[in-house]
Amino acid sequence: MKKKILILGSSGRLGSYLFNNINKRKYDIFHYNRKFNPNVDFKNNNSIFKFFSEIQPDIIINTLAITNVEY
Repeated sequence: MKKKILILGSSGRLGSYLFNNINKRKYDIFHYNRKFNPNVDFKNNNSIFKFFSEIQPDIIINTLAITNVEY
């Protein structure tokens, strides 16, 4: 059985690189970004737990970041 990898922040440079270059024959790759998963709110614990329980990843790679310097 293949291990499941979840990449958070897959629309950024590092996240998209990892998503495109991890061996897909060896791993099942899932990804999160705001564009494709607008119903997941990472400021809400229940939303996070629901999202993780649906995927049940073995490995989580977090590349989420706030890129707005003024924020």
